[in-house]
Amino acid sequence: MKKSFTLSEVLIALVIIGVVAVITVPAVVNNVQSFVKEKRVANIRQKVSKGTDAMLASVGLTGYGSTRNFVNEFQKHFRIAKICENSDISDCWPTESVILNDEGKEWDISKTKTAKTLKMPTGETVNWDDTVGIVTLDGTSMIITYNTLCDISATDGMNWSEDSSSSNKCIAAIFDWNGKKKPNKYTDDVLSINAGGLGSECSVELGGACFGSAFKPTAISDCSATNRSALRIIYPCYYSNDYWAGAVEACGGVANMPTTSELQSLSSELWSGGKYDSEKAASIGLPTSAGFNVWASSEGSTGYAYLVYFSTLGSTRPASYIRSTTGSYALCRGD
Repeated sequence: MKKSFTLSEVLIALVIIGVVAVITVPAVVNNVQSFVKEKRVANIRQKVSKGTDAMLASVGLTGYGSTRNFVNEFQKHFRIAKICENSDISDCWPTESVILNDEGKEWDISKTKTAKTLKMPTGETVNWDDTVGIVTLDGTSMIITYNTLCDISATDGMNWSEDSSSSNKCIAAIFDWNGKKKPNKYTDDVLSINAGGLGSECSVELGGACFGSAFKPTAISDCSATNRSALRIIYPCYYSNDYWAGAVEACGGVANMPTTSELQSLSSELWSGGKYDSEKAASIGLPTSAGFNVWASSEGSTGYAYLVYFSTLGSTRPASYIRSTTGSYALCRGD
């Protein structure tokens, strides 16, 4: 007599197979997706580095006055299908926005116009220019900024580490490795090359301009001619504790500091309704009670600069103060 499975035994077997599939299939899919992402991202980074390697060996990577000038030459060594000017940066990006964090905060990609929105440092040894958008021949969207003071030369060599070459240090970029596929999140499908991040450090908008959190600047202590950076030559420091010069250097120039009128408008916002808004002040990094000074962008006479006093009475009083004045705050443009 031939033995056979009963219907109940077959059903139990199918249930077991189904349970095993439910447990294992997602893990297999995730592993495959991770593998695809890893290979795709590595391929993009390698192509960029091979392009900078070729450009370094051929004509060099230094001396281009802007990101646009750099890209004009770079496209001879790196396969680019489309270039988007800074004013139309979003034309080279597959989505209107990028999610920045787990809370769902979104960044409008059209605002990625300066190196600050890629969170690149500024200062005496770094001068990151405005951004340019590109789409590579294989369809990868990128937004690039170029360091106009980059000093790499062919004699420095092209040292590789994993999927990147040291030759790419003159540029920073973000790229979208999978196009319009969701979640369109930074650090997930939007990644970076040398960039410090993505988004704005905006804590408050004044007259349509974005400013980051308030801080107390560190004084410039050495004002000797041998210690003068480019900024210190244009805006020389004085004394041995020049706090205004420290604010200028931290912000990357007076153009990135608020004017007296912008600071007066901030005071009006904080005193809306006749009461000082301590919560809003704290969100900006300012004291929770009035009675403090903030450095403005304008100089006074030699060794003096303007501070705006946020009065306990709700008024502001711009005045020229000696630049060694301690305890004052500063604000820098966030993008």
